[in-house]
Amino acid sequence: MKKIRLVGMAVFTLALVLGSCSGEDGKDGLPGKDGINGTNGQNGANGADGVDGLNGADGSNGIDGIDGQDGVDGMDGQDSPNVDFYFQNGFKGYNGLSDLYIVDDGGIASKNGQTVLVSYEGGNPGAERFGLMRFDGISSIITDQLVDVGQICDEAFYVNQAILYLYVQDYFTIMPDELYFLFGFYNNADDVFLEQAANWDSHDGINLWSFGSGGASGKWSGPFEGTEDYSVLFGTVSNPNATNMPGWVALPLPKGLVQTWICDETTNKGFRLRLSGNNMNTPGIEFMSSDNDVLDLRPVLVIQTEKIDLGAKSASSNTKSKDWDSLSYEEQMGPLLKFLEMRNQ
Repeated sequence: MKKIRLVGMAVFTLALVLGSCSGEDGKDGLPGKDGINGTNGQNGANGADGVDGLNGADGSNGIDGIDGQDGVDGMDGQDSPNVDFYFQNGFKGYNGLSDLYIVDDGGIASKNGQTVLVSYEGGNPGAERFGLMRFDGISSIITDQLVDVGQICDEAFYVNQAILYLYVQDYFTIMPDELYFLFGFYNNADDVFLEQAANWDSHDGINLWSFGSGGASGKWSGPFEGTEDYSVLFGTVSNPNATNMPGWVALPLPKGLVQTWICDETTNKGFRLRLSGNNMNTPGIEFMSSDNDVLDLRPVLVIQTEKIDLGAKSASSNTKSKDWDSLSYEEQMGPLLKFLEMRNQ
């Protein structure tokens, strides 16, 4: 059957060849039927699921800002970086002021409970009277308020002003004179005087002064190191009457020295106060002592401070205090008047 088919195809092909040589081309045959669709191939196996991407880490919560510290209350009750401290025996429990005067009188103690007397005799050197004063306990009171834990004391605050106020009960003179208070500031190597026992020869009633009678220092401290040349003008005294009542006098103290007293308590041995004039006069000034019966008239030490901003880059104070001599009398007395008003409320 297959052979017959092949022969038939050959004859037919030959006929076509022969016919094409001489006859016209035949018409195109009908299109063949579409072949049967092939069987669909099997679906390929599903690919493995991809690994889930890692979740991004949660952002850290921002650190809470440190709460700002409350401003230290000033003694007037106002929140302020500037704080005034007042030291007067009997005020708010403070009783750290020791004061007396000494005179070359054979070693007898020279404590007068009501007043302190300073004087000099221009024609008789050695017969003068010296006042001794010391404010104990000011370091802890101030540093407890102004120095933070771990902070260096000198970097915590400024002393903008330190003023000693004395109430002068009396002064006397023989002739007109220009009188000055002269301060000799003790250093940490000097003797500590005892208020109830010190005298011209001894700092405690038993032991002699280490560096000479009359409360001498081994080396005076302060702005004029080694000397007693730090002076404050009391005024020109012209009235010889011994019953004068001039009242309060303001004596500025060296700010750097007071800051050292605060930051290194061992340096605070107090000071010796004496009187100086310009002639052969015999003047004296008598002021109320720390034991005076009139509490309001006892000596007052005012220390005006400014808390240093921990973030400040400048090493200088933001509050520039005026030079003392440029202040008016009202400005010089202002801290005292504020204190007296507060005390009497």
